[in-house]
Amino acid sequence: MWGWPWLADAQRFVSLYSGKGPEEIFTYWDPSSKLRALEAVRIPTLVLLAERDEFASLSAQQLAEWFNTHIKNGEVVIVPRVTHGFRGAETRITKTVREWIRKQI
Repeated sequence: MWGWPWLADAQRFVSLYSGKGPEEIFTYWDPSSKLRALEAVRIPTLVLLAERDEFASLSAQQLAEWFNTHIKNGEVVIVPRVTHGFRGAETRITKTVREWIRKQI
């Protein structure tokens, strides 16, 4: 019905799209919500975003701006030309993560 590549019942749908489900940890869509999960992160953070994420409600650039505004100590990287699963960018991601870790130690 929703064009998803998997089966989901009504409870799963509501969990994903109500804004109140367990998956909802980064509430970038609701500027009035508290960022409890993100505020609790105290260690350096690397955020990888897929440029063509088919499940994101905002563009990768908009999400990057949101994360850059709210993470305390981190870096945001947009991985070009990939969808949600980052397929085809494994080598690039590995290199990015390794370089980021080296900068942290």
